[in-house]
Amino acid sequence: MNPPTDSLRAEVFARAIDSRNRTDEEADADLAALIARINEQLVEEIKERPPSSVRADALAAACDAWASLVSHALAQVHAPMSPFPRNRAGWGQGAIQQVQQFARILQAPLSTAQQGLGASSYSIGVGFPWGVSIGFTWP
Repeated sequence: MNPPTDSLRAEVFARAIDSRNRTDEEADADLAALIARINEQLVEEIKERPPSSVRADALAAACDAWASLVSHALAQVHAPMSPFPRNRAGWGQGAIQQVQQFARILQAPLSTAQQGLGASSYSIGVGFPWGVSIGFTWP
């Protein structure tokens, strides 16, 4: 599994910036669609290059890179500034459902990386407004 391509990273950046200045309803819908696009690309990447074909350290780094993409989109639309950019509290339902889907997609690659790294467990954290973080624990 490879990290996201530079073209996908540029697309996420541009679309997230554009969403930031939209109405709350539009921003929520745009953000959900953007994370769905990331999810689709991640699934395609996993199919093309299965996690078992990648060194554990490279796989863990790729997972971090994908998580940073989702986090960037979430933060760009919702991160604090003065004043806070949204007129509604929290993430919209569509966006959080896509983040949960993203976490489910990452389970298999993270499990493979965990085993290869000799870690006793992995975790996926989701926190408002900054997004997704990945952790490994060693005995």
